[in-house]
Amino acid sequence: MTPLNPAKWRLVESVGSASLSPSVGNWSFPCRSHYWITGNQVRWAAAMSAEKIAAVKARDRRDVEAMVLQPRGLFVRFIDAVAAKVAGWFRR
Repeated sequence: MTPLNPAKWRLVESVGSASLSPSVGNWSFPCRSHYWITGNQVRWAAAMSAEKIAAVKARDRRDVEAMVLQPRGLFVRFIDAVAAKVAGWFRR
């Protein structure tokens, strides 16, 4: 199971197919599989070294912290902009 979250992945659905980016790495499992899902197809990636896996995990943690912990993150600014637009419509 891949815990989809906007800080880590983007899921795109189009005409009955799905694509997920970036790649999925199951580095906690013995198989250490690494792949992309593009147009309902699995594209396998090459194996990664332990050092590269550690770097990717560290980057993922930073990305999640930046998205979740920032009180004025991109999502919040988007919601504020939409709310301001709607409020303007009602004022008119």
